[in-house]
Amino acid sequence: MFSFLRLELMNWDLWDHVTFPMDEQVVVVSGPNGSGKTTLLDAIRVLLGTKALSTSRKMSGYLRPEVKVAVIKALVSNPLRRGHGRRPFTRKGIFEDTATLACVIENRSGTWHRRYHILPGDAPMSQLQDEARGMGPDEYSAELTAAGLPRTLLKVLALEQGETHAMVRRTPVQLLEYVLEMQGDKAVLDAYEVARQNYALSRQEHEAQELKAREAERALELTARDAQSYQEFQALSDEITDIELRRLPAARWHELQKQLRQLDDESRRAQEAVSRFEDENADRIAKVDRFERDIQRLQGAVETKKGERRGRLEDKESVDGRSKEVRIELKRLEALKQRAEAAPEGDVEALEGVVRAAMLAEADAERRLSDAREERKKLETEVQGLGRGEKVRLPRFVVEMKESLRSAGIVSALVLETIEVAQPKWQKAVESVLGRDRFTVLVEAKDALEARKLAAKQRYPAYVAALEGAIQVSVPPKSALSAVKLLDARIPGWVKDRLAETRLVDSVKEGYDLSKEGPTIDADGYRQDARGGVYVGVEDLYCGAAAGEATKRRHLERLTALDAVETAAEDARRAAALRAATARQQIEAISARALWAEREHELPALLEQDKLLSEEKRLKSQAIMDVLAETESLTKELASRESELSRLKLDGAVGEEERRRRAIRAHEVAARRSAVARETEELGASVGPELRSEAAGELLESPAELRGRVNALKQQMEQYDGCKDPGVLMVLGRQRAHHEEQLSLLTKRESELHSGEEELRRARASYIRVADATISRYARALKELSGRAGMEVDVRRPKLTDDDDALKEAGLDVRLGFDGKRPIPISDPKLSGGQKVLASLLLLVALTYEGDQEGGGFFILDEPFAHLSVERIDHVARFIGQTRSQFLLTTPTTHNFAVFNAAKLLLTLRKKKPEMAAAPPPLYVRA
Repeated sequence: MFSFLRLELMNWDLWDHVTFPMDEQVVVVSGPNGSGKTTLLDAIRVLLGTKALSTSRKMSGYLRPEVKVAVIKALVSNPLRRGHGRRPFTRKGIFEDTATLACVIENRSGTWHRRYHILPGDAPMSQLQDEARGMGPDEYSAELTAAGLPRTLLKVLALEQGETHAMVRRTPVQLLEYVLEMQGDKAVLDAYEVARQNYALSRQEHEAQELKAREAERALELTARDAQSYQEFQALSDEITDIELRRLPAARWHELQKQLRQLDDESRRAQEAVSRFEDENADRIAKVDRFERDIQRLQGAVETKKGERRGRLEDKESVDGRSKEVRIELKRLEALKQRAEAAPEGDVEALEGVVRAAMLAEADAERRLSDAREERKKLETEVQGLGRGEKVRLPRFVVEMKESLRSAGIVSALVLETIEVAQPKWQKAVESVLGRDRFTVLVEAKDALEARKLAAKQRYPAYVAALEGAIQVSVPPKSALSAVKLLDARIPGWVKDRLAETRLVDSVKEGYDLSKEGPTIDADGYRQDARGGVYVGVEDLYCGAAAGEATKRRHLERLTALDAVETAAEDARRAAALRAATARQQIEAISARALWAEREHELPALLEQDKLLSEEKRLKSQAIMDVLAETESLTKELASRESELSRLKLDGAVGEEERRRRAIRAHEVAARRSAVARETEELGASVGPELRSEAAGELLESPAELRGRVNALKQQMEQYDGCKDPGVLMVLGRQRAHHEEQLSLLTKRESELHSGEEELRRARASYIRVADATISRYARALKELSGRAGMEVDVRRPKLTDDDDALKEAGLDVRLGFDGKRPIPISDPKLSGGQKVLASLLLLVALTYEGDQEGGGFFILDEPFAHLSVERIDHVARFIGQTRSQFLLTTPTTHNFAVFNAAKLLLTLRKKKPEMAAAPPPLYVRA
């Protein structure tokens, strides 16, 4: 097998054009993560034509979209093998000591296409790019196989990270398959496989022919049975023909004769029934007429009695009305009498005065209650607004003035809007100093005249002033000006002066003492100056945010006070209403005594009148009851006659329906007799004289039985599982000829099977001989290489018998012993990670080992030292160095320095920096 001397990449991943020397037995590629170690190995994998790259990697990920062509080129050895006179690439006509392997990847309309080249010597990059014709993947793979690199070996030559010990995971059967494919005589192995497949095919064809012969024999037997049952099927058809053409018409003719006699009797009985129902209906019609006349007479009598009852009811209702009026008046006089007897002594005029005074007191209490509730509603509305962050409600005259200015397009502000009291303690004092001047309207100088005209028109009771320049005023300590924050420095100077000249004091005495020096005011609003003292405190506060909180507190206090006001007003209203009601009751009682004296004489007359009316009501009621009794008697008789009439009409309807049904039945019987007579006449011509006699009719089955027999025979024919085809005899002849033909072919297949069995026996013997020699050669290679690695090897050869199934299950059981221990299977979990790596390398190198005088091919291992101890790293490195195979190894820069001991050539890769257009070339050191 060849080995690598140099690798050259152009436009592969982040390398524009870079060359890697590889002309040593052990080449170690080192570099940090992301420096391109796996990228380099995948380039070699693409060059060797592998089907897959490293895990989760694709070739398109290494090719930049803007690149038109990328090249992977390797200069490899082409050594002359001793004893063979051939070189790896002799088949390509290359006899130089070196050869070029190349993969040219071209971007054609966005799709990447590969072509491979095997050229003599060191072919330059320009020649590779200009070569118009290359090899496809299949042709290239065949050439590499001829050079000693088959597909099977390629799977284990380039192992990924963590896969260095992959060989020890193979079963003995899989390991033997690899060894035979790599080192066995390919022609002998293929000949055995072809012979085994040919024998299996001959046996399948022989078994298939046996099956066909048996099937032909069964078909012949079935056809013979079909021919035998054909006469049975034909007999069924003949019986059906006899019944349908002869026996069934005769049976039907005799059946119709019998029906004619029955229909004559039935027609006579139907006509008699129709006549009987017609006579009964005539009697019922006469009774119906008589009952209808009686009912009309009784209905007239009932209506007369109902009219009489209505008249008597009207008379009684009139008497009831007069009696009710008399009794109502009697109740009134009795009640008047009782009130008169219970009436107290008293002065009506005095009691009327009490009523008037109580009514006035009640009206006053209701007014106070209404005022309190109205005030409560207003205060609660303002408190809710203040809670939502609204400003204190301004007086109506201020709101109207602001609205007039807004309508006139004049921008304005109020003095109270430009002042924020910084010390809540002095809120009332500061606003008391300003008083009504808090509502002074401030406008721009250009709008002053127009604003004053509007103020004069509305009689606005506060100043309208123009805004002035921002003049700084000195702020005396403890003055009203020191307690405020001016939100607009342009407010008139007289406002600032008033605040500055007024001193804030804590008591009346302090203000008294300082009043000679200037005006003073305390927190409650008591002002003192040279003129004396006066209370100027204001209750409604408007300046700044603190005014809202103060107003809210004052409103809440007032709402609490209103609770007592409303309670007192409600109590006063109820007491006044009670006094008025009591006085009215006393007045009514005193008045009842005088009225009873005036009407006492009316009572005896009303009692006598009530007695007479009660007797008249009794007589009227008795007369009404008598009329009701007579009406009920007539109604019962009328209901009896109507019920009897309904029964007669119902019976008449039923009788008429029965007469109509009997008439229809008579008509139907006549129609049926006519139809039967016609059918009898028509059938007479098809019935022979021998079947017309009454005795013949007794012997015949009924038409229903004959039709049932025909249906049964037809069903039997439909369900018949025998042969129904009259051409079955012709089929029987053809089946006999087919059976003889299949027997002849079976004899031929038996001869071919014997020949194939003999060919397989010879090929199997050759296979066993080649397999035994290959296993011996591989075992020798393992023993020689294991000695160098300090391992003891035990190769347990399979028993190669003259049995295809046993040969298929045969495996190569390799056992290894480390550190002087007894050899154990290579798949034994007792092996450490380093031991598995050594075992796998031993199995790999033995596949290509041809003795100390020949090269052992090459192997590519990605980070084989991962997770190994320093001792095992040295062990693996020594073993690699003692073989004649070429190894390309990768290792991260973070690994133990012991991994570099085996390197004959160290390639160090570097990561591409952001400011660089391409990755830097590698650094290398030779041992």
